[in-house]
Amino acid sequence: MRTSISARLLMLLVAALLARVSFGTYKPGKAAQINYYTDSACRNYVGEAAEWWTTKGPEITECMSLNMPHNAQSINTAAIWKPDGTPYCGKCIFYEAAGCGSGQFEVSSYSPYTGQCLSARTVGAATLWQSAKCSVESNAC
Repeated sequence: MRTSISARLLMLLVAALLARVSFGTYKPGKAAQINYYTDSACRNYVGEAAEWWTTKGPEITECMSLNMPHNAQSINTAAIWKPDGTPYCGKCIFYEAAGCGSGQFEVSSYSPYTGQCLSARTVGAATLWQSAKCSVESNAC
């Protein structure tokens, strides 16, 4: 039996909704989206942070403040886009300090529609991640 492309897309959408997965929503110029969740499995979406491409170049975004709600338990890189809007592989680095400064950090890998779920809190200190910086991978994904 042959399934049409629109039927396949509908099945993927239904599966994503049933799993309560949150993907990033692209807008022109948007570089990355990081989502926050109230559970430890990145299923109960509670908010997000986004970064936009600047004139500094297409490979790395500027540092963004996360401002997670206090009840956040997990975090993931929901999407990374190239400057032309193409979903692409990359990573976001979450920092314990504001301004992507010193202290603990954690790397969140991303490939289109598969963001790695991590704890919203630092190891040991149990404080929320404060800032992040994202980049696209130079190699094709």
